[in-house]
Amino acid sequence: MFLQRLVAASLTLFLISCASLKKNRDAQNQLKNLTSNGQYSKAIELVKGDDFFPEERSALLKKLELATLYYLDGKLFQALKTFDQAKELSDKLYTESLSKALTAAITNANQDNYYGEKYERSLLRFYLALVHYGIYEQGRYEAYSIFEKLDNGKLKEKKVPQKDLSLQERRQHLFSARAMILEWDSLLSNYKETYSGKNIYKIDLMAKVFGAFIHEQIGTRSDLNIAKQLYRDAKIVLFKYYNLYPTYNGKYKSFAKDYEKLPKLSKNKIKKDYIVETQFAKDLHEFIDKRLKNLKKKNKDNVKIILKDGFVAKKTAREIDFPLPMLRLGYVSGRETDLFVFTLEMLAISRGTKPSISFELPGIEDKKVSYEYFAVVKDKAGKEIKREKVYLINPVSDIAWQNLDVKSSSFKKKIGTRVALKHVAAILAAYKIYKSRPDGFGKLAAGLSYAAANKAIAASEKVDLRQWTTLPHNMRIASLYLPKGEYTVELEAKTAQKTIIAWKKKITVDKKKVQYVDVNLYKVKSSKKKEIKK
Repeated sequence: MFLQRLVAASLTLFLISCASLKKNRDAQNQLKNLTSNGQYSKAIELVKGDDFFPEERSALLKKLELATLYYLDGKLFQALKTFDQAKELSDKLYTESLSKALTAAITNANQDNYYGEKYERSLLRFYLALVHYGIYEQGRYEAYSIFEKLDNGKLKEKKVPQKDLSLQERRQHLFSARAMILEWDSLLSNYKETYSGKNIYKIDLMAKVFGAFIHEQIGTRSDLNIAKQLYRDAKIVLFKYYNLYPTYNGKYKSFAKDYEKLPKLSKNKIKKDYIVETQFAKDLHEFIDKRLKNLKKKNKDNVKIILKDGFVAKKTAREIDFPLPMLRLGYVSGRETDLFVFTLEMLAISRGTKPSISFELPGIEDKKVSYEYFAVVKDKAGKEIKREKVYLINPVSDIAWQNLDVKSSSFKKKIGTRVALKHVAAILAAYKIYKSRPDGFGKLAAGLSYAAANKAIAASEKVDLRQWTTLPHNMRIASLYLPKGEYTVELEAKTAQKTIIAWKKKITVDKKKVQYVDVNLYKVKSSKKKEIKK
């Protein structure tokens, strides 16, 4: 009866764990579908509901997704409040007691808080700066509702009306965007110090380029000088850190492998042996040089395009085989002991006759940058008057892949050893049962014991696939000057085979004001305009 209860309990744990994980993964897929189709209100309701990561340990993830959806839906004030809450929670999680982290070392990361990856914590600052700037541009807080819980448990809705901002209030959001850029730089400086010499994410090119953009909008002599320095810093970041990514460097593997050696080599030696610039890298150098030249000549572009393209690469589970240390203990002086044979028989329950165990590590899909983008400007008559490349600044999927690859390599031995020890303990417990009655019934009882333990181990070691799903695949920027007037801006997405008009919008340009164009493309599809094939 005891063994039956043990098997039943372990199977129940296994099934509950698998069902919970499947439910969460299905919810993430549903979120992507709704978001890519522009159904932001439905996506917001999904994330708010109990079917989307209801566990308290996933609270940060819910806030990040919800804040992003508010931003996408144009509800910038609610996005700002929710991003602020996410940042506060993120900072708290990184400074609180390590008790849960220690628990996760015994079980797995699914049982720990969702802290967010380093690049996610970093990009949280980008979105806060972006939303502050968006509110400055928009000049208002949208109307929204808040719900108060009454004594009887019911919710009472309170409507908050739209608020139009004064010029001073708008400027305060512009200065808040600048303050967030400075705070972002402080976070990244901490990363650089902590992970110095390691081929891992510790600096963000977007902090330099978008930071320069914000300082340009403030426009004081001091801010313009800071913008120039940030663009110069961007070149250094591209060379020292972003050559780790395939989007920019054809020899990224060699660059990563010998990363610790590179500081001892000359710049020319590194360029020759470790770097093959892609077109995206060449384009980025071109963009930075243009911005520095324009700032030096005090030429002010009046149209800025920020493009966020696609979904960040999806986390996946990959199975790893790991040798079981118990086999060495059961094999003595070239002969098979009773324990050795028993171990092989127990392993055969779950792994055939292969003398190893398996567990999962987080991986990430291989998601390359598919398109080049061009901003095509047309006048009221539909005539093309300007074409400008939209430059790739932040290959977020590359960063996610490289960050996770480094982490998984360091986790492999630790997790494998932890899982192996669990199996050793389970086999020894089963062996004890068998030795107490070394006959057919005893072996059956031992087998049931190990089967139950095996299910429990599998349940406790499911890979953690939580991630900020609505982050973009990559981020791009364009800067151009247009005379005062009305225009249509189209974004062309180009590959070697075809060109697609992926997005278009009418804009009105005023010489005295920068026209800010914020674009989110979660999937590239043809507009009503015919696809141009080559």
